[in-house]
Amino acid sequence: MDTLAAMLPAKLLADEVDEQEAAAAILKCKSLQVVAHIEQPARHMPVVDVADIKQKLKQLLRAVDPHPKIVSMRDMKGMGWTVR
Repeated sequence: MDTLAAMLPAKLLADEVDEQEAAAAILKCKSLQVVAHIEQPARHMPVVDVADIKQKLKQLLRAVDPHPKIVSMRDMKGMGWTVR
């Protein structure tokens, strides 16, 4: 939410032209998608339940994206970016 709130000031006040253009493009979009990239070590204790994180994101960001996604390197199918 803080990143979204920073887009209007960035569009108007950023020193870098690239930052202004990126903020302007974001402000023109008609929809946003929330994607959290989470990697857990194989021997992570306690194991973080991805379903709990997804439920919390749904609660906190429902006005932005009612269907957030949680991905890891194993399931990046359909994402417009990659992780190495």
